[in-house]
Amino acid sequence: MSDLTSIKTPFNDCGAELLVRSQGYRLLAVLLRHPEIGGKKNLTQTLLKDYKKLLVDIEAPWKNRLLVHVKKLVPIRPHISKSEWIGEYEYCFGHTAHSKVSPYELEYGEEHSHREPQELADITAFYQAFGLQVSEKSRERGDHISIEFELMHFLTFKMIYALERGEKEHAVVCEEAALRFLSDHLARWIPAFATRLAQTARSDWMRAIADFCLGFILIECEIQGVDAGDQNLPVRVIEEKLETGCVSCHLSPFAKDSGSSS
Repeated sequence: MSDLTSIKTPFNDCGAELLVRSQGYRLLAVLLRHPEIGGKKNLTQTLLKDYKKLLVDIEAPWKNRLLVHVKKLVPIRPHISKSEWIGEYEYCFGHTAHSKVSPYELEYGEEHSHREPQELADITAFYQAFGLQVSEKSRERGDHISIEFELMHFLTFKMIYALERGEKEHAVVCEEAALRFLSDHLARWIPAFATRLAQTARSDWMRAIADFCLGFILIECEIQGVDAGDQNLPVRVIEEKLETGCVSCHLSPFAKDSGSSS
């Protein structure tokens, strides 16, 4: 997709809060990708420091709750080697959907195997509606947590861009899509994912990521007036599950804009 984050535009107080929220999604997308893809030290350190500055500079009732988590992440990152991060990531998330902590939305909740293709199609439709297509570098399904967070970053930043250009109708489209995706998807399973990750992680680094993820999504739900899902939402039973790991997906955490403007 086009790099909207490179556009330098002035933001009023409301726009600044929306930017913080958008960049929070971007940061989480990077933190929750496999380190071989998105965990470069200079990238994550820069994103963390920039995000901390954004939080410090805004006036929002929820900012200190996020700052607590970011201030834990910033000093830990320089001391985590790539090999240590990969080891911890693969310990928690494994190499399949059925890991200690599944990063895939469709693995959470009661067993409804016959609905899974429809659920994945619903997620895919959000990407396709905004002209996004998958990079061939990714092997993840479209319901992977980092991909879903990247979509939310795209929608919220595209909303900012549209507002700055006076394109209110486009901004409303992005706002409605982001609200629906939060309500129908992220709010339902991310609290359980983050709680499970915090309980499973062996390192302070991964636990800090889990705490930030949970704190961020709960604040998003509060801001948007959406009910957060059960933090004890169960993972679907493997034995009864119809395998969906090979479902062909047209999504990627490296989604590209197929040519749509704001």
